[in-house]
Amino acid sequence: MFNYIGQIYTTHFTYATNGALVGGGSYPQPGEILMAHNGVLFLDELPEFKRDVLEVMRQPLEDREVTISRAKFTVTYPSSFMLVASMNPSPSGFFNDPNMPNTSSPHEMQRYLSKISGPLLDRIDIHIEVTPVPFEKLADDRKSESSVEIRKRVTAAREIKPSDSKQWKTYIIMPK
Repeated sequence: MFNYIGQIYTTHFTYATNGALVGGGSYPQPGEILMAHNGVLFLDELPEFKRDVLEVMRQPLEDREVTISRAKFTVTYPSSFMLVASMNPSPSGFFNDPNMPNTSSPHEMQRYLSKISGPLLDRIDIHIEVTPVPFEKLADDRKSESSVEIRKRVTAAREIKPSDSKQWKTYIIMPK
């Protein structure tokens, strides 16, 4: 059984295939999805992946396992992973940038965004649109909040949570 706790795996769209993502071969070898079990699978530039490569992730995301069938046997591996993906808002990358003109036509935008199917998007729980941040703000040397301070705030918030567990539920999937 594969148990790579806390690992982050990533693959590039230029060489991603169904086999590279899921695994396979005459003697089944794990792909990126299996290697990311109990960890994170990061896909950068999501619409640039071939559609059939993206679609192969739908079932593992839902069932949390991958089954590889060969003529003589079938192997099922666990694949409980968090999918994190990024993409530009348009083919040019400047759709929501106030300082750059968007050079993509509406048709190009639709074709670009339609590379990701609705069923796959349904399996992604959080969608966040990020506007460009000027370099000056990124390079700012102001002191940020430490992890210890953030932990204190989270602990305090948990302490004021109502004790009625029927009203509030927290779901945590712990690695085995």
